[in-house]
Amino acid sequence: MINANQIIIEVFRNYISNVIKYAKAGKKMIIDVFKKDDIIVINVKDFGKSIQKEDYRNLFTRKYQIEKGRGRGLGLAIVKRIAEAHNAEVGVKPNKPTGNIFYIEIPI
Repeated sequence: MINANQIIIEVFRNYISNVIKYAKAGKKMIIDVFKKDDIIVINVKDFGKSIQKEDYRNLFTRKYQIEKGRGRGLGLAIVKRIAEAHNAEVGVKPNKPTGNIFYIEIPI
């Protein structure tokens, strides 16, 4: 069981809205959940344009935008703060052959 505040919903709302906004060309999204040791891992996978690895580190910082003018650059920074409040980890990794996997790993 995960002990989480309702605000954690914002993590998923942000991930999903970002797929709809930025990766709609991929035309699908997959959300999967699994248990790994004492962690629940939730992945939101898109099949749009892959984010460059050099952008991974900055994506979760305030006001960082890959495409200027498409949002305020706050959503993923908020995701990170919510995750930290839950002792969780968030990040992004490549989806093969194209796209991205945004994840959250929440301790049980």
